[in-house]
Amino acid sequence: MKHPIHLAAIALGLALSASMASSCSHKDKVKENTLLQHIVEEESKMLPMKMGELLNLEKVWAHGDTIFYQSTLGEEVADMLWETLSSGRDQEIKASLMDMLVNQAQDGIDLFIKQKIVVAYEYHFPGHKEPKRIIINSKELEDYINSTMQLDDDGRVFDYIDQQAESFKASLPLQVDEATILKSMSRKDKTIVYEYEIVEEEVSIGELKKNLKAQRAVLLEQFVANVPPIVKAQYKKAGIVVVYSYTGDKSGETLTLTIEPSEY
Repeated sequence: MKHPIHLAAIALGLALSASMASSCSHKDKVKENTLLQHIVEEESKMLPMKMGELLNLEKVWAHGDTIFYQSTLGEEVADMLWETLSSGRDQEIKASLMDMLVNQAQDGIDLFIKQKIVVAYEYHFPGHKEPKRIIINSKELEDYINSTMQLDDDGRVFDYIDQQAESFKASLPLQVDEATILKSMSRKDKTIVYEYEIVEEEVSIGELKKNLKAQRAVLLEQFVANVPPIVKAQYKKAGIVVVYSYTGDKSGETLTLTIEPSEY
């Protein structure tokens, strides 16, 4: 079973976040009026970039103040993401993409905000002529950074988590992969809880329990990779625990994996 949390956003944003970090972080070498041209030239050298069976990043181009990333989705995630984007339930994916933009590009984000650059993700789906786009503007990035920088006490951290959980509801239930459905995200005191339903025709809870160490390692790796450093530091300071709870759809059998603050 794949890592469930933010799988869609990881698939959609991984190619961008990795290459954009190298293009934007050397801002002292790039004149402001050539930033987009520089990014396009540097990232085009690495294309096409195939991300397993999930996504193929094919083209990067700029028009005006917007940089476009064109990708084709693999059949493994295409149907689920087509439904999500077609129904307008894209906020969780968009939020995760902003997490990765800030986390990976780091100080290069300052130039994007200063120059009011827009980032457009254009996704093409097998069997559909119409592409779908997720667009992130500089104001959204700036607001996101400001909101995370204000997490300077436990109360604000809890409010931030509650706001994330509330915005998350519009995307739920979310079919993460053929075996996993994200049912809810909530906060219970100092614990963030993600609740999943496992389709036992695909994989049983018993099978998952046989690979606990590997499953837990993947969860921790993805949590660390997808939570921005500013937020992660405040989570750690507040003692935030993250719990992933899985329930079999037929047996009702459960599995719980926990990440402690000392681990991230």
